[in-house]
Amino acid sequence: MPLPERQQAVTLIAEANSAGVSLSVAVREVGICESTYERWRKAGGVDATTASAEELVAAIVEDKRDFGFKWGN
Repeated sequence: MPLPERQQAVTLIAEANSAGVSLSVAVREVGICESTYERWRKAGGVDATTASAEELVAAIVEDKRDFGFKWGN
């Protein structure tokens, strides 16, 4: 999911949760799992339209690390 969509998903889930919808139901409606939501929420999202190249690279590296991606061989 592109970063602006991630930010929107995190916002929608948080709003639904604060309105009384359980987190498990809210994330399921968006189509992600709770651990993905927490990772995105903690990352705060990176706005690709305003972020520096360094911020974008850091976000990509962190995303790859979360999935156990191995650089190189």
